[in-house]
Amino acid sequence: MNSEPKLASTATYWETATPDTSSQNGLAEWPHRTLKEKVRCLLYTAGLGVTFWSSALLHAVWLYNRTFHTELDSTPYQMYTGRRPTVDGLLTFGCRLTPKKSTSRGPALNPNTYDGIFLGYRATMDNIIYWDTNAQRVRTAKHHEHDEMQYGSAPDERSPASKHLLETMTGAPHTERRTDILLERTDKAYDTQTDDVRPLHEQIIDNSPLPFAASAAKFARPSPIELTQQLEMMDISLNIFEPAVSETLPLQGTHDTLGLITYQHPAYEETAVFKQCHPGTVSHKTIRRWKSRLKGSIIRMIDDITITDTTQLKRIIREKRQKGQTQVKIQFAQPLWSSMTGEGLPTLHFDQLNDIAHHLHAMKTGHDLWLDKT
Repeated sequence: MNSEPKLASTATYWETATPDTSSQNGLAEWPHRTLKEKVRCLLYTAGLGVTFWSSALLHAVWLYNRTFHTELDSTPYQMYTGRRPTVDGLLTFGCRLTPKKSTSRGPALNPNTYDGIFLGYRATMDNIIYWDTNAQRVRTAKHHEHDEMQYGSAPDERSPASKHLLETMTGAPHTERRTDILLERTDKAYDTQTDDVRPLHEQIIDNSPLPFAASAAKFARPSPIELTQQLEMMDISLNIFEPAVSETLPLQGTHDTLGLITYQHPAYEETAVFKQCHPGTVSHKTIRRWKSRLKGSIIRMIDDITITDTTQLKRIIREKRQKGQTQVKIQFAQPLWSSMTGEGLPTLHFDQLNDIAHHLHAMKTGHDLWLDKT
């Protein structure tokens, strides 16, 4: 796209910089450095790997917009909206959550909560975003309980932030503060008991896993050494995909796409968006919970071939059948569209740095250089 007419209309001049000289574009690059430092800090204190860098970036911008700036003598949020930000009940990024399930409850004794990790807020602080450690996906919730110090987790599973909070609040090593195991009694109230039959509640606890154990087996925080190595190599990129999910489908039936109904995204080229599974086809019978897990995702690859549109998807499946192949592995990836800002989440668009510079100049000086915003 030729952007020179647009730049000329806003009195902006295009001048390229030489490679590896960020100082030549300091006004645009300085926010990058500030945000990358905040992202690294959030990921390290939360004990999360670079997989969660996009969520950490969104939360870093959210915090940055609600932080006092001396140049503005206010916060960016207040300068933009005219309202003072409210940060009551601000949660620690990466802390443990137990949100309430949104579906109807089953039997009274069934658990009615998820286990998750806090990743940020939506339009208001009433609605939170979290990583479901059991389903391995991002979810939202309103009703939840949180454990910022991870008091109920084993010491080796706690994040650096929770360890620091525990030791600061209690004045003792965090390893001495735990409720994930049944500690031995210190009193001798039951020493007179002669038989070896233990109390019923101890038998139940010993024979039952902790509520967090099943989900913890699927999610493990990296060690501080591994986390430091990952964050040192981390950089902000334009990748718009969350972690991918692969499904293996047998090459059965006659449907040209194995029942995968796709469409082309109107704004993003070379993307085949998964819409639904055709009833009665092999994908409809094989892929479990495709509506909640994969609907709206991008079909990125079939085996080792990148998919760009529906026509190519049909051609690749036809060629696999002609070769006598019995099954294919299809990779789905949930996109993080840059246009998903209507829910109130602050998002940094890396191709709009000139617009950001104009807004910062207008807030600082009161003089708007960009009068025509049509």
